[in-house]
Amino acid sequence: MGRNPRVKIFVTGILWSVLSAVFFLRHTSGRGWIFAILAALFICSAAFVPPLARLFHRSLATAIEIAVTLLTWILLGITYFLFFLPLGLILRLTGSLRISKGPNVELATYWVDRKAEPHSVARYLRPF
Repeated sequence: MGRNPRVKIFVTGILWSVLSAVFFLRHTSGRGWIFAILAALFICSAAFVPPLARLFHRSLATAIEIAVTLLTWILLGITYFLFFLPLGLILRLTGSLRISKGPNVELATYWVDRKAEPHSVARYLRPF
């Protein structure tokens, strides 16, 4: 989205306005006022003060980038240490982990023969 930062901030202000209206309609005026003030700030900065709109745009982009990076590392770390690490240890302890067993020396090859099929449209449409 190669739009002008002013347009992005203006659209963000419109979205804050919609969110404010939703909260006012649900009778939670505290949050409605917060979103209304944010909407007014964003729309006015986009319309009348372009440097402020660019500052908002840069600040929001930086904050989102930091949040996404932190959440990604936190979620990946939690997933690894709570799921994959115990699963690997359990598989290794029970001897079910095939990759640590090494190649099967009794087999001459791992090639699996399959029957030859004639070339046809049906075979073409069924690749596996």
